[in-house]
Amino acid sequence: MIDAAATAGPEADLPKRCDAVRNRERVIAAAATVFARDGLDAPVPEIARLAGVGKGTVYRNFPTKEHLAAAVAISRLQQLEQRAATVLATVDGPAERLRMLVLAVLEQLSHDRAVGEAVDVVADHPEVLEVQRRVSALLDDALAGAIDAGAVRDDVDGGDVKVLLTAVARALPPLSDGGWPGLWERYALLVLDALRPGGSPLPAGFADPDEARVATRRARGRG
Repeated sequence: MIDAAATAGPEADLPKRCDAVRNRERVIAAAATVFARDGLDAPVPEIARLAGVGKGTVYRNFPTKEHLAAAVAISRLQQLEQRAATVLATVDGPAERLRMLVLAVLEQLSHDRAVGEAVDVVADHPEVLEVQRRVSALLDDALAGAIDAGAVRDDVDGGDVKVLLTAVARALPPLSDGGWPGLWERYALLVLDALRPGGSPLPAGFADPDEARVATRRARGRG
């Protein structure tokens, strides 16, 4: 007699593992949607309902709201990283590359508030910090190219651009909450104009990225 349990190899567990991965991905996607609409105070049952799973599935994958916020933050930041990398790889000309990158970042941020609020909650999560570092490196590369081409003033850095983009993203209502595209475009263009050569001399900014991160966290009441 053949022992089914003894003959079951790794393939036997594959469907279960695939289902678990799909459920986790559905929960993250649902949480991002609900957080975008209702903020991080959104109830877990609503996330489970939208994901098509039970509350137990949500809690098995994400024991606390902070775990779920970290997953949403990482997912959204990775999307932003992919979008930025595509711009840098496909757009010609350093000035146009930076312009399209700024527009792409704000266009993504305009759709929800999930990124900013989720990142605030899990700002020290190692994977969140790593993806943020990679996104910052892409922005720094685009900015350096535009400065070298004389299209951007030479007394700004990536930290300055991130402060400007963050300020716009936090000040305007997301499109999912009654915002309108023209307003986001207006402030994206104002950010780009602020970076052009010929402006007023600037006092010193942040000494390094860590100082900028601590300062902006304090400004948002999480430092």
